[in-house]
Amino acid sequence: MCVKDDVVALATLNTWHYLAFFMGAAVNGGAGSGMAPISTPLEMQRQISECGASAVLTTEAALPKVLEAIEKCPKVKTIVVIGDCQKDSNDEIVSWDDVIRTKHLNFDDVKIDAKQDVIHLPFSRSDRLNVSILEPPFDFERENYLLYLPFYHVYGLMIALDALHLGVCSVVMSHFNPTVFCQSIEKYKMRTVNVVPPILLLMVKSPLAAKFDLSSVELIVSGAAPLGKDLCEEVIRKLPKAKIQQGDIGYLDNDCHLFVVDRLKELIKVKGFQVPPAELESLLLTHPKIKDAAVIGINHENLGEVPKAYIVAQANASLTEDEVHLFVNDKVSKYKQLLGGIEFIDEIPKAPSGKILRRLLRKKHNNNTL
Repeated sequence: MCVKDDVVALATLNTWHYLAFFMGAAVNGGAGSGMAPISTPLEMQRQISECGASAVLTTEAALPKVLEAIEKCPKVKTIVVIGDCQKDSNDEIVSWDDVIRTKHLNFDDVKIDAKQDVIHLPFSRSDRLNVSILEPPFDFERENYLLYLPFYHVYGLMIALDALHLGVCSVVMSHFNPTVFCQSIEKYKMRTVNVVPPILLLMVKSPLAAKFDLSSVELIVSGAAPLGKDLCEEVIRKLPKAKIQQGDIGYLDNDCHLFVVDRLKELIKVKGFQVPPAELESLLLTHPKIKDAAVIGINHENLGEVPKAYIVAQANASLTEDEVHLFVNDKVSKYKQLLGGIEFIDEIPKAPSGKILRRLLRKKHNNNTL
C-alpha cells in the first residue's frame, strides 16, 4: 500500500488509527499529510493533488467528500476507511480491518535517510514553540500527555509524535470537549498542557473549568494563534505554578519572564506605529460583557491602517459601540484605539486549531464597504 517516497493523506479526527497509519507510512519510507475532515471536497482535492498522495485514510462519515475529491486525483489508488465500510463496486476502498490483516513487510529492507527523506507534508503551520526546563527539572518521560489538538495540524501532530517517542501515558480526544479536557487534567494530575489561546481562555474564565482541580499544571505551551499579555497574567493569577511558552513578539516583565504575545506578520501599522492585534483582543476580553473578540487592520486614507474590532457579546448582555470605545480609549494610546470601528457578530471565525481566521474578517469588512 505504501512504499518508499509514497505519500498518504489522512482525513480523520484524532484517533489511534491516525498515528498507526502515519507511522506505518514513515517506516516504509513514505510521508503523511493531514487534512481536516471538515474540509470541502475542493479543499481536499487541492491538498491531495499538491502532496501527491497515493492513499487516503478517512472515516465513513467523511468518505463521500473524499470520493468526490479524488475524482481529479488519479494518483490515489487506495482509500482506507475506519469503521463500517460499504465498498459497493469501488475497488479503491478497503476497511481498516483488512489493512490490519495484511501481511507486514520486512521494514529492515527499507533504507531511510533521516537527513534527506520527508516524513511529514504539513498544510498548516504553528508558532515556534520554546519549551524551557523548570525547577524542579521536568522529566517528560514521566509526564502524562493530553492529545486533543488536531493531529492534522502540525502542532497537534508534533505533540502526539513526542508522546509516542517518549512512550508516555496519553489520553486521546477525538475532538475538544471542555469537560473531558478538565477531567483529564484533574484525574491524571497533568503538569504540562499544550493549548491554543481559546482553550487557555476557558481554563481561566469558564465556570466549567472552576469545577475542576487544575492546580497540577506547571507548564503551558501555547501556539497556533497569538496570546495576549492580559491573558498570560490572568493565567498566572489563577494557576500560580504555571509558566507559559510560545513564539514571535513579546516582552520581559520585572522578573525577566518572557511573554510572547503576537505574530510579526499580523501587526497593524498605524502611521508608523506597530499595533499587535492580540494586545487589543486581550484587553477587550477583560470586559465583563465581551465573550470573544478579534481585531484586524483596515486601510485608512491618512493613517495607513487602523484597528477594527469584531466582538461577540456575552449572552443577554446589553453592549454598545460607545461603551466599548470608552473602555478601550481609557487604557491605550490614541494610535491603538479602534479607529476602524466596532462590529458585533455572533461568532469569531476560527480554524480547528484555534487560530483566528482574520482573512475571513477582512473579506467580511471589504464586502461591507463595496
